[in-house]
Amino acid sequence: MKNTKETWKPITCTDNVKYEVSSKGNVRNLKTGRILKPFYNTQGYARVDLTSANNDKTKKTRKLVHRLVAQTFIPNNDQSKTIINHKDENPRNNSVANLEWCTNKYNANYGTRIERVAKGKSKPIQQLDMKTGLIIATYPSLKEAGLSTGIYKSNISIVARGKGKSAGGYGWRYTK
Repeated sequence: MKNTKETWKPITCTDNVKYEVSSKGNVRNLKTGRILKPFYNTQGYARVDLTSANNDKTKKTRKLVHRLVAQTFIPNNDQSKTIINHKDENPRNNSVANLEWCTNKYNANYGTRIERVAKGKSKPIQQLDMKTGLIIATYPSLKEAGLSTGIYKSNISIVARGKGKSAGGYGWRYTK
């Protein structure tokens, strides 16, 4: 990736314009020149706390950095596009070149999301004979095991995670 010059613009979505955001996803205080250190939410998105003073009252607002970058640098002429997509699917890459306005549907189906979600949710599972420990059957997922055997998938999961002894008279374990 070529080095592009970092461009700074004032953030205008707060009460007082006291901050700037850069094309590389940095946020700085105009008065001190200090770049704010972001913190990350559970989904990996960078957030910063911005303060504004209004009639001797200080108000703190928490803002997502990718939203600040998009609102400042990327024109959005289509009001149906309210979501900001990370093109490389990395929520920590808040460079203007990596962001785009999109619809909720587009964002939900973007890139490898569907494959990642599907892969993350289904693990093959084995049904075991309680006396011999031999494998009776292997299912592609908890859901399939439950549908095929008539045993609640939550009960199968408890046994497969080592929290119970049997479900439906069988032992269960995730395949390796």
